[in-house]
Amino acid sequence: MTTSAHAQGWQDYELPHITFSTPQDWEITYSQRDVEYDFASPDGTFSLWVNWWFPDEPLLGYDDIVSHRTLTLAGKTALLIHIETETERYLTIAFPEDKNSDGEVLLFQLIAPMSLTITNHEKMMDMLTGRFFFDGQKVQPNSRTPFSSGEKSSATAPKATPAPPSPKQDAPPHQTTSAPVTHYYDADTDFSVPHPVGWETHTAQGNGLSQVALVAPEQDAMVLVIAARGQDARSATDMALGLLYRDSLIIKSIEDEAYPEIGQSSAHAVETVSKIYSISNIAMPYTRGRVWVYQGGDTENAYVIVTIRPTDATQDRQDQLAAIATGFRFGAPPSSATSPATSPVLSPKIKLPSKSSKESLGEQWLAQLETHFQSECILETLVGSSRSALTVMKTANAEPRFLATCMNGAHPIFAADFPYDPQGQTSDYFYPLYIETFQANDNSDFSFLAIQDQLLLTLTLEDDNSLSLEVTELSAPEPLPSPKDATSSPDDMRAVLGPVQIFDGHSLADWEPFAFEGGDFDLHTNLGHGGMHISIPDDKGWAKTGLIYRGRAFELPENGEKTSLEISVLMDADASNSLTIAMLNPEKDTTDPYESYLLRFHLVKSGDLGVLSASAKNISQTARLSFLWPANDTTVRFILRSDDVFELRDAESNVLALWDIGKPMSKGPWSLAVYGQVPRKNTGFDLVIKDITATIAPTPDTPDPDKVGARNVALFDGRQVSPNWVPLQNAENLFRSRAYLQGGTLKIGWPQDDTGAKYLGIYTPEPVIWLDTFHEGAETRLTVTIDGAITNDFEVGLQQAFGLYHNMLSNGAWVASWRRQDDGTFTFRTEVRGHDGALIAEGLSQVPNQFDIVLTPKGVAIDGVGLPSGVVPWTQLIDGAGLRIWTYAMASKQGNASLGLHGIDLKHTPAPAMPPAAPAAGVAPLAQTVLFDGTLDASWQKISRGNAIFQDLARITDAGLVLARRENPPNNNKIALASTEKIITLDERVQRTPYRLDIQLDPSEQNLGGWIYLTENPDNPYDTASVAIELERLTYGPNNGGLRVRMYSGHMYYSHLERTFQADWLATWDGMLSLVLGDGAAGLKFGDTLTHAITTSRVQRGGAYRLMFEPGQRTRPSEQALTLAKVTGGWITPANMTAQDRWLLVDDETFDADAFADELAIGIMGN
Repeated sequence: MTTSAHAQGWQDYELPHITFSTPQDWEITYSQRDVEYDFASPDGTFSLWVNWWFPDEPLLGYDDIVSHRTLTLAGKTALLIHIETETERYLTIAFPEDKNSDGEVLLFQLIAPMSLTITNHEKMMDMLTGRFFFDGQKVQPNSRTPFSSGEKSSATAPKATPAPPSPKQDAPPHQTTSAPVTHYYDADTDFSVPHPVGWETHTAQGNGLSQVALVAPEQDAMVLVIAARGQDARSATDMALGLLYRDSLIIKSIEDEAYPEIGQSSAHAVETVSKIYSISNIAMPYTRGRVWVYQGGDTENAYVIVTIRPTDATQDRQDQLAAIATGFRFGAPPSSATSPATSPVLSPKIKLPSKSSKESLGEQWLAQLETHFQSECILETLVGSSRSALTVMKTANAEPRFLATCMNGAHPIFAADFPYDPQGQTSDYFYPLYIETFQANDNSDFSFLAIQDQLLLTLTLEDDNSLSLEVTELSAPEPLPSPKDATSSPDDMRAVLGPVQIFDGHSLADWEPFAFEGGDFDLHTNLGHGGMHISIPDDKGWAKTGLIYRGRAFELPENGEKTSLEISVLMDADASNSLTIAMLNPEKDTTDPYESYLLRFHLVKSGDLGVLSASAKNISQTARLSFLWPANDTTVRFILRSDDVFELRDAESNVLALWDIGKPMSKGPWSLAVYGQVPRKNTGFDLVIKDITATIAPTPDTPDPDKVGARNVALFDGRQVSPNWVPLQNAENLFRSRAYLQGGTLKIGWPQDDTGAKYLGIYTPEPVIWLDTFHEGAETRLTVTIDGAITNDFEVGLQQAFGLYHNMLSNGAWVASWRRQDDGTFTFRTEVRGHDGALIAEGLSQVPNQFDIVLTPKGVAIDGVGLPSGVVPWTQLIDGAGLRIWTYAMASKQGNASLGLHGIDLKHTPAPAMPPAAPAAGVAPLAQTVLFDGTLDASWQKISRGNAIFQDLARITDAGLVLARRENPPNNNKIALASTEKIITLDERVQRTPYRLDIQLDPSEQNLGGWIYLTENPDNPYDTASVAIELERLTYGPNNGGLRVRMYSGHMYYSHLERTFQADWLATWDGMLSLVLGDGAAGLKFGDTLTHAITTSRVQRGGAYRLMFEPGQRTRPSEQALTLAKVTGGWITPANMTAQDRWLLVDDETFDADAFADELAIGIMGN
């Protein structure tokens, strides 16, 4: 908290156990309740960070530490650390032995640029520590120069002090009260959420938000819903969540992540253990609890849902909170109620039969329905139907196909495609749907017809408090032609190969005007030879107006055709600030496009930037992307690729935005709408369109850096950043205003007095350099082409580890740098960061226009004009390694920052194949042990979780043991198979030869997907695995038919390698993969090629692991399987292994001491 100001211009602050002061004009740049304050001085010289920090990393042991020393300050042991990087100096006071109740350590850090002298830096630290008190005692050191007089830092980190155990909750587990569930409805923002009867509601409105808190009768659990609508909805909910994290929910650890379906869209959910303060004056009876935070919606309809429970909450309570959160929806509830419902609580009695599968339309099913109900049945139209049961179904992600009534109109039959199989273990989906539909149907009987499963589900009220379910299996009639077949014709857009002009700027032939929400086409539109000019003034609400094309239907080519639908709009960019194109549902295209769109792309000018909001409603996917707004008359090209990727390009083919939708999107047929809409409510806009063309064109081949073996790949071509590259920036949103693509060049720059930017560029979050067959004779060459005349301080580097958008290359990475000196020349360095042995060249007139980075097993060489010859050794260059690239401009002391990057090309030449290693003549190779042969015995543990039951989802076939995940599961529960013991032990032999684990899978499994873990704890494999392999056969997108393989070791976020093998490679794979474990490294082989390799401290002598197999993705529900045929393991036979060597590598139970002594004697005699 903040207290009063000192008379001498200082401001006081408090955190638990400490008080401190800063100069009054220092600005708070970040704060988190009871945890942290960050400050910046007005001139940007100093940054002060004061925070309670959880010691998940050692404080010492890093190469950039200049010195450290231990003192007694405020009666406590304090560690003073002096760190220097190329650009900044850090002076830190830490108290590692005085942890708070959460096991956190106090840090007091003052940061300044290296250009500031150490004397002035320490002088400011001395002034600050003079006003710094810990438990009431002053922290200020006696010496004015305590940092510059410290001892030289060593490379060894101190032994970490164990954190105290987390405080135990005294409260006993609560009991969940069984209660009816109604819905709370907020009319202001038009949303509803399940509301258990007896739960308190606390509401609030303001700042464009509506909020409701639902509190359990026991006062120990809570659901907070924050929702917003309108152009700034996402910003409003993001800001509200930021305030919650700052003031009320202090995260102590992240426990889980999920992507549940909420309101027909995918939400992102994170579970944490958090310190909990009061929210809207509502306090929990505990200070530490479990919290799920759900974020979802889109830019115009956004929400945040927070559930809070004790750490020892029962499973019933957890399920109840999850059901409330996932029951949120925009729109009215299924039965209108803001108070408890009067209908009874229903308990369905369920008996479900077997499954079959077909699909049909309404007219085809009438005869069977009439036979079943022994009455005439009549079809009702779905369009405009007032039946609230349809709303309930849509909210549950069921797609109504037709509606019929039988028995003189008294009994409705809702025919639909459901996301789950009614016969499966999906009661957590269908039971609530039966109850809500029954209530919405005026508590009257009804039937569902599950078309895909050919099941008629009839619900009747059996007594006052239960439903009876009767299930009848029907036979599907012959299918009618699909809507797509019915609408296709030679005039369809799929038949068009060349550009077709569909709008000339003034004629409305084949176009139909529309206007909604305050727009008026006649009033706000002017048609002339200068183009169509739409101008809507301010104060017109959410006004929009434009045109729908009636000349033809539009369809996207099917996957595999490698073609794209392109809509090109020529507009006057200087006179325009909003443009939207949308693909509409033809059955609803007379309504507001916001209600009828299937795909929508909304461009808005914001300052010098353009912001693209992209939405795919039928799969509930959204994206928000930024680019430099074009100038003059310009063509913007909206490109819908058949591989479920959208591109926005300019006339020069520069990719302004790229969106990999991530799910199979609709292929049409569509109606095309081109229009303008206000960027924000009551904010006017202008749009001038001069021409619109449409075409079906071939989709260019995408470079494949993951290809196995020899390859020539353009990693960067100067025209697009995505998908392989992402912006690198020292703070958010810097890149989009200081970088742009133009003329085949990525241009980055900012003025010298722009202190906000320190480094800007691009990097690859996943590896794009794969060192296949990387031994003697191998070479990987990167050719970097830049505009050297305009490039100032600049770096390019490589490393194995993953990095976030603001992470610079870490110690151990290879880096080449150019720095402009006071005389205008450049100094060049190539080095492994934090290590000796740099090669240096001075006096260079400019950065060269082209240079090559050459990787060989010996190290890294640079080939370019004026650059030093020689090789820098680098330990990350190992066979099978995957490397990421960083390239960026740096703030310069000599002029403005600037970089012009034309391209980066890769050529990989593998070494000649080596013959298999063989032992010396007459010596038998090392034996392999069969660990699994397709049968289950006591050495393997069968794992079930929730409704994922092992015996239901595992089966033995001719191909092996099939471990399957449920079709469209409603949660993340999966079965698994784990060895009962640690069957892989890396003893002293790992220092002589690697251990190899061969796993034979069925490559023909079309739903191949799952995890392979080497772990100590199968109950929590993800967090305890030393090595993990993630496999997924891709069924859509640009890599459709391929196999995505991720390998993890160590930190499951930063230490991973992802590589995708294309469908043509997968067709040749025999299903064998081999995990190779060395001392400090792990690798993965497919066939004879080591395709993944990573250096890691989690695999070394002394390691012992259980082997575990788990089907399906970790957080994304999907129907996948692993078919396991055989697993063998053993030590790799070294080349030329002698009989003596062999005895040192065999297992203990087969070791023969006498035979070993004989061989040893023979060896001595032979010498």
